[in-house]
Amino acid sequence: MQYIEVTVHDYDSSEYHFAFPRISNDDYDLFWNQAEKGQTIFSLLAIYPLHDLVTRYPEFIDAWVLMGYNYQSIGRKVESFACFVTAYYLGRSSLPAGFNPKKHRISWLDIDNRPFLRACHALATEYLDREMPQDALDLYLFLLSVNPNDNQGAREMICQCYLALKQYREFIALYKKTEEYALPAMDVSYALALHANGMTDDARSWIRNYLTQYRYFWKELSKKTHRKPSRMTEDLGFISFDGSDAAYAYWKNHHRYWSQVDGALDLVREVLAEQKKR
Repeated sequence: MQYIEVTVHDYDSSEYHFAFPRISNDDYDLFWNQAEKGQTIFSLLAIYPLHDLVTRYPEFIDAWVLMGYNYQSIGRKVESFACFVTAYYLGRSSLPAGFNPKKHRISWLDIDNRPFLRACHALATEYLDREMPQDALDLYLFLLSVNPNDNQGAREMICQCYLALKQYREFIALYKKTEEYALPAMDVSYALALHANGMTDDARSWIRNYLTQYRYFWKELSKKTHRKPSRMTEDLGFISFDGSDAAYAYWKNHHRYWSQVDGALDLVREVLAEQKKR
C-alpha cells in the first residue's frame, strides 16, 4: 500500500515499524472518539464516521477493523468480513518482499505496529467463527512468530484451532512448551487433548489435579443443559479469570470440541462423581 510505510528499526534490523504519515492526530482523535462511542452504540450511525475516514484514508487499518466490529455487532456478516480482510491485506501487502516471519519481528510494543497486528487477530478470529480453522491457525501462527511476547493471546487461539482440526499432538506439544503462560482455557483443554490422544489416564490425573482451581469449568462441561449466568460480565466487555462466567464462555466456545471426542465429557463426569463420593 503506497500510503503505508514499513521500515526497519535503526537499532535492530530484525524489527519492523509501520507508519501512516498521511493520517493526522486530529483524524486519530476522531477515530478514538468513535471507538469509545462504539462500545455503547451499535448501529449504522456509528459506522458512518468510520466510512468517511477510510474513504479519505484507505490505509487507515484501525478504522477498517473497528468498522468490521461495528458491522459484526449489527449482524452484517458480509460487510464485517470484508472490512477485516481489507484491513489485513492493507498491512500484509505493505511488508517488503524480503520480510520473513520466521526471522523478522513486528512488535506490539511499537504502538504504530498495533493496527496491523489487530487486523491479523480480527481476521483470524473471523476465520475461526466461520469454521475455517486452518486459515485461522495460519494467521495466529504468523502473529505468534512476529510478536513472540504474545500480547494478544495467540497461543490460546492456536490451541483452539488445533482442537478444531483434531491436531491433538500439536496441541500437547505447544502446551508443554508454553505451560507457564497458559490461560485457563488451555489448561482445561489440555485434558481433552490428552484423552483424544489416547492418554486417558493422564487426562484423568490432570482433571483431578485441577479439580478445585477450575471447578466451575468442569461443572459447566458436565451439565446436560447450560444456562447463561444471571450476571454475565462478558456483556460488560470483560469476564473473570476462572469464575462461573468464564466457565460458561469456555463452554460456549469449546463444547463442540469436547463433543467430537468419544468419552471426553463422560471422563469429566466420572472424576466429578469420584469427588462427591469422598
